[in-house]
Amino acid sequence: MTGKSRSRHTLQVLALAANETPEAAAESLCALYAPAEAAGRPGVPNTASGPLDAQFTVQELQSALRRCRKKSAAGPDGVPYQALTNLTEVAQDALVKWFNAIWNSGDVPNEWKKAMVVPLLKAGKPPGKAESYRPVSLTSCISKLFERMVQARICWYLEEHHSLPNCMTGFRRGLAAQDSILDLTSDIEDNKNRRRNTIAVFLDVERAYDSVPLPTHLKFLHPYSCKWLVLWLTPLFV
Repeated sequence: MTGKSRSRHTLQVLALAANETPEAAAESLCALYAPAEAAGRPGVPNTASGPLDAQFTVQELQSALRRCRKKSAAGPDGVPYQALTNLTEVAQDALVKWFNAIWNSGDVPNEWKKAMVVPLLKAGKPPGKAESYRPVSLTSCISKLFERMVQARICWYLEEHHSLPNCMTGFRRGLAAQDSILDLTSDIEDNKNRRRNTIAVFLDVERAYDSVPLPTHLKFLHPYSCKWLVLWLTPLFV
């Protein structure tokens, strides 16, 4: 089943449950999840190049290709991962040169900022509310391949320079949520043996990633001189 057919079926379910037209249901989802178009494009930071701004290599491309999910759906450009994994060495070299041209200029192709959004109903949530759906964005596989290369470089840099706190276990290689649970359990047991109480605060922040303002991202990235990410962090078009 394609992303478009799944999206259409979900809209019909939402429209029927909310007693509104499919068009109105789509507008409700867009208003809730789709970011407004930026008023202006942020400029590339006027900073000296750092290690994160170095040119990408074919080896980095091949490493990213090995981590791609071959059966992932294609984005609006229609190019699947399978086509990218079948590239010849000459084609891979040409692709890396194109990626580096984009990396150096800071200009993100418009096609990379388009997404087909498939709303999926959350378990146990009423189908008549837009908030009950989790949006899944189908974006360009070429774009996601480049993102993997950028992510690998950033993760390497942060780990190499010990820029992340030890208590952060999410989205880090070799660590998982279980490590945080073990740390908490160990603290509780230790305090129990010392006849002390343990106070824990658990937060479930709604739309946590979407709620971080763009200037906050840019402020964090500025010391690392990662120029290309400034333009990449501007909103997608859906």
